[in-house]
Amino acid sequence: MNKIKIFILTVLFSQFISCDNDEITGQDTIYIAGVEVADNGKTVATYWVNNQQISLTNGTYSSNANSIFVLGQDVFVAGYEYNVDGKPIAKYWKNGIEAILSNNWSLATSITVSGTDVYVAGYEQIGDGTKTIAKYWKNGIASDLTDGTSYDFTSSIKVINNDIYITGGQKNGNLIAKYWKNGKSVILSTGTDTNAYANSID
Repeated sequence: MNKIKIFILTVLFSQFISCDNDEITGQDTIYIAGVEVADNGKTVATYWVNNQQISLTNGTYSSNANSIFVLGQDVFVAGYEYNVDGKPIAKYWKNGIEAILSNNWSLATSITVSGTDVYVAGYEQIGDGTKTIAKYWKNGIASDLTDGTSYDFTSSIKVINNDIYITGGQKNGNLIAKYWKNGKSVILSTGTDTNAYANSID
C-alpha cells in the first residue's frame, strides 16, 4: 500500500474539446500531474483524472511527472524517470505509453500539443554537471536552445500561431530570467543584483 504523502506539481482544469472547432464543450474534468511516494521510498510519476489515479511507472526507479496536457481523449504527461545508473532520463507519456527523449542526464519540464505535433521542453546535463543545454523536442526530435557554456533550464512551453515560446532561466553567477521565441532568447532580468527565472508563459 502506498504512503499517503503526495506531491502535486501540475493541475489542469479542462473540459472535453471538440476537434472540429476547438470550442469548449461537455463536462468539466480536472487533470492533475504529480508524484506519489511508494513504500520503498521511490517516487512514482502519477496523474489523476478527477479522483482516479493512474501510475505511469512501476516504482522500481524514482520518477516524476512535471506537466500535463489534454487534447480530446488523449492525455500527455512530461517528466523523467531515473535509470539503473541513477540518472534521470527525460520522457513523456501519451495515454500511459512512454516515449524516451534522451539517453543522457535530462529532465522534461513541460509539454504541449499543437495539431498532431508534440512539443516537450527540458534540459540536458553535459560534462561534469555544472553545465546544461536547454532544449525542446518536437515529436521526439531535439533542438538545442543554448550552447552548453552555462547552466540553462526550461520551465514551460507553448505554441501560438506556429511560434514556439519557452520560458526558463540561466545560472551564471546569479539566476537570469529569460524566454525563447523560435529558438531566439530574450533576457528578462540582468542577474546583477537579483535572482530571477521565468516560470510560465501564455
